[in-house]
Amino acid sequence: MKNLFYLLSLCLMLFSCEKVVLDDSSPMQKRADISSIRLATYNTFGPWGSGSNSWGVRKYRVKSIAEEYDFDIIGTQEPQKSQIDDLLQLMPQYDFVGKNANGNLLDGVHFDAIFYKKNRFNVVREGQFWLSDTPGVPSYFPEQTYTTNLACTYALFSDNATGKEFYVFNTHFLANHEDIVRIKSAELVRDSICKYSSNYPVFLTGDFNTSAVPNSQNYNPNGYNKLIGNNNTLTADGIITGDGFLTDTYNLTQNKENPNRGTINSLDINYSHNVKFDHIFLNPYARANSNGQPYVSVSSWKNIIKLFPSVSQPGQTTPYYFSSDHNPVMVDLYFNNFTPTEINYEACTKIRISN
Repeated sequence: MKNLFYLLSLCLMLFSCEKVVLDDSSPMQKRADISSIRLATYNTFGPWGSGSNSWGVRKYRVKSIAEEYDFDIIGTQEPQKSQIDDLLQLMPQYDFVGKNANGNLLDGVHFDAIFYKKNRFNVVREGQFWLSDTPGVPSYFPEQTYTTNLACTYALFSDNATGKEFYVFNTHFLANHEDIVRIKSAELVRDSICKYSSNYPVFLTGDFNTSAVPNSQNYNPNGYNKLIGNNNTLTADGIITGDGFLTDTYNLTQNKENPNRGTINSLDINYSHNVKFDHIFLNPYARANSNGQPYVSVSSWKNIIKLFPSVSQPGQTTPYYFSSDHNPVMVDLYFNNFTPTEINYEACTKIRISN
């Protein structure tokens, strides 16, 4: 009874009067369509933290979420090679593509790894580029004061269940207060999607590290609108969404879970900002045919807020913990049965905000 009272009090303290889905159930989340694709973006946090927030504990929570929600493809940010190896050992149904930010498979450096179910998907093509003026080699923008390489991993997947092919691009933008670096990163990602994946459905996952929420980390509404655009419209003026180039999947379904909550939690159950750093975008080729019908439909969008109980002593309330300092964001996608018209990408490199 004490634990129940504690959890109810916790929900009220964290989320005020807003209805928030705090999922601590274990059954696998049901699919509306077995041929659907469950795509997630998940900053799993590096091998940091201590005690109940250590990676040795958190890795089992990541596994629990991935398997409960039955993710098909996961764009991850921040895992190092030892963490990737841990997850593959816990979840042998997955494999991954990607190298670390230095362009190799050594431990101690973050990856933007894309996990995928190896029995369902084949990797047709894969690659990586760096968020810099020299994207073909490990490097970073000269304006960047936090001198670490940042990259984008991409792969062309073939789905054995549907026969469809599509690209997934996965990235992690700079976390420091340097909007110009994020803006130039967005310009480069936009150009690269045009270069590598014309006439394929494209999904872009990532932690974009910018916010339009007042008093929050990396708060800059002007920078946010330049990068992602106005999140309330389908065609925005941001680099990523400008000219309808990409669309936030958040805007393509009415079936949302925790839409008004943030996607970061800082591993702190008292963290209350509704900051959305984590997004899943798709391109126009995935959106429509000549009649305006969607080639790829989004049936649901979920901001997965899942708390895990820890062991408590007799007579003590049960503490609860997250799997990472970010919540995973997941969408259910399905391909409609027609061949979409080709998209003209001539304008896709024309949006330039940086000098």
